[in-house]
Amino acid sequence: MFASSTLSLLESSLPSLPKMLLAPSLRHDLDDLVAMVAAPGTVAVVDDNDTATVMGDALARALKSRYNVIRIPCGKAPHADAETVKLIRRKSKSAHTLIAAGSGTISDLCKYASHLDGKPYICFPTAASMNGYLSANASITVDGYKTTFPAHL
Repeated sequence: MFASSTLSLLESSLPSLPKMLLAPSLRHDLDDLVAMVAAPGTVAVVDDNDTATVMGDALARALKSRYNVIRIPCGKAPHADAETVKLIRRKSKSAHTLIAAGSGTISDLCKYASHLDGKPYICFPTAASMNGYLSANASITVDGYKTTFPAHL
């Protein structure tokens, strides 16, 4: 996909290149996709009420044969704010990988929390309209102000 010189530059600039799979449907087993990134152990699946039914529940079911799964539901309309980041970090303390089942808000929360804790981050996006999946920052509201923080790609 990249010229060898570009790939060398990327590899030297990033601790690890993000992996991205684009497909009209998931024909792989979800646990095999997660295993491409996550080591055996405990994973935390983060979702909201809507994305749980679309992706979070299926992920948790598929992963429980290979991983210890922690569910972190973020309610009906979660906010990407400092309090929710703290909640996710606290509830995922024993997890070695965070998995976002959702779009903008859930993705930003997980990629920022995982960045702070030095854990891998995986996103199963639920909306094609959001474009921040490979962004190296997250928009988090702190003290009423939306702030951009460094985060995992």
